[in-house]
Amino acid sequence: MYLKTFTFHLRARNLSPRTIIATEDYLRPFLATRDPLQVTRHDIEDYLGRLAERCLPATVFTAWRHLTSFYKWLESEGDIAVNPMARVPKPIVPPVEIPMPTIEELRSLLDACKGRDVVSRRDYALITMLLDTGLRLTEVTNLKLEDISEDYTLRVFGKGRKWRTVQLGQKSYEALRRWIRMRKSDSDRLWV
Repeated sequence: MYLKTFTFHLRARNLSPRTIIATEDYLRPFLATRDPLQVTRHDIEDYLGRLAERCLPATVFTAWRHLTSFYKWLESEGDIAVNPMARVPKPIVPPVEIPMPTIEELRSLLDACKGRDVVSRRDYALITMLLDTGLRLTEVTNLKLEDISEDYTLRVFGKGRKWRTVQLGQKSYEALRRWIRMRKSDSDRLWV
């Protein structure tokens, strides 16, 4: 009941649907076995500790963030007098270096889609676009034909539900144009 009401509150705040789904996914396992009004700091720390045994530190931190938001809301609603999250310390997330593909790996990847068929043209355009722009996967997959400009730019709707413009390099722009000429669809979506 509390989770459903909380997600209603998040929708009313106009948070993104992805954020709301993530919140539900993180809170549901915690609330499935606990009465949220009876939870103590010890219960939360025990839960986060058990989570840390099987999950990455970033996952534990995200769970802590969603629990913090949920209990602040319960407190603001007057459902609890003492917020059990108030003294639960933020989990430490050590920095993680994300490995980058080598130049040889990138060349190999691009060579694998150098054909003249539709799939090769699509894949080549997609990979060069990702390399040029650093766009998130959802930003790329949501592109529409109208988002592509003749001046080598893309209008992208991204994280935080914000629009921004990104610049394409000449090779990725040419690869994209070749793909668009070959694609056989009436859809306004770029990747069909």
